[in-house]
Amino acid sequence: MISRIPISEIPTDVEQCNNWVHELYRKKDETFEYFARHGTFEGNGLPRVEVPRNYYDLIIELSWITILGIPSVIYLLKFLYTSSIVAQIIFIFIIFIGNLNRFCFCF
Repeated sequence: MISRIPISEIPTDVEQCNNWVHELYRKKDETFEYFARHGTFEGNGLPRVEVPRNYYDLIIELSWITILGIPSVIYLLKFLYTSSIVAQIIFIFIIFIGNLNRFCFCF
């Protein structure tokens, strides 16, 4: 949900601003909880928005996968097949380091 808040509605006093932000997050949490329970935002005061399917996007995506993805996989397999064990270990280490942010749970 996106809403525009006029600058005139934002309090200038520190205490009022603190309360205003807490209220804003409370509304956000209520909206998220409703979505988590029902799987939709509809019925929580938000209208349902239908996005029309665009098959041109699918064609473009499949074209890029064909042009770039398939040769990339072929070159990767050739590299792994023809390289030394040290190069393969370095490659796996680089992939592991690159994917660390997917496994880190920062709070």
